[in-house]
Amino acid sequence: MDEFIFNNSLNLQFSESQINNLETQFFDTIQKPDIGFYHLKNLTLDLEEIKKILPKLKSINTLVHIGLGGSVLGPQALTDSLLGAQVLEKKNIIYLDNLDPEDFYSCLQELSWPNTLFYIVSKSGETLETKAMLHGLLQTMEEKMGAEASLEYLKTHFLLCTDPQKGFLRTFARAHDIPCLTLPPELGGRFSVLSSVGFVPLAFIHQDFEQASQEIQTAIKELQNKKSELRELIKLALTLTQLYEKKSIKFKRRSTELF
Repeated sequence: MDEFIFNNSLNLQFSESQINNLETQFFDTIQKPDIGFYHLKNLTLDLEEIKKILPKLKSINTLVHIGLGGSVLGPQALTDSLLGAQVLEKKNIIYLDNLDPEDFYSCLQELSWPNTLFYIVSKSGETLETKAMLHGLLQTMEEKMGAEASLEYLKTHFLLCTDPQKGFLRTFARAHDIPCLTLPPELGGRFSVLSSVGFVPLAFIHQDFEQASQEIQTAIKELQNKKSELRELIKLALTLTQLYEKKSIKFKRRSTELF
């Protein structure tokens, strides 16, 4: 019979076998190949491909990163945390993840197009909002340059990142001979910053993306080895679950009032 290792006046309790079972489930889960975060070393991260575009990243002064959700938020958090209040001399990075036409088109009007690289990211290649922003971008580009010049500009000032085989962005890249990096399908959106999605902005702001990749691998390995800390987190999760089930604690969702 199990010995209960937690018991107090609220009658909360869980056993050693519960912790062991959850720990086993955790490690069984992260061994699955579709949990890409734990298997980065086995995924296509395109480090060599990014090296090839370093001259282009050095020659431009503006990187416009277009995407939605994790395709933008992760890289933005990364570059903001590294730069802080620092402003790179003659370098500007812009993140576009909003369909608001006033913001979107005013941004495009202010660009120096010969000195800009557009980096468009979608894990599936089918994200509706990203496709809509690309459509608006192509329309504006053709109005400024004409159809023929626009086709040449696509090849030299666009970079895409998406599924290795399928999706609209991959098809678009093949049709127009646009460089296209791989976003591993096994890597969840919130972790895509650990791939080319985040490494391109890193390279643009003169950070060593190869070293970053190595340090990420080291951190994952350390995380997998911290079993004692994992057991403490399991205990905490069991405690909170039982408190919630006994209605001893309540989780309130924030409400938004519309005016």
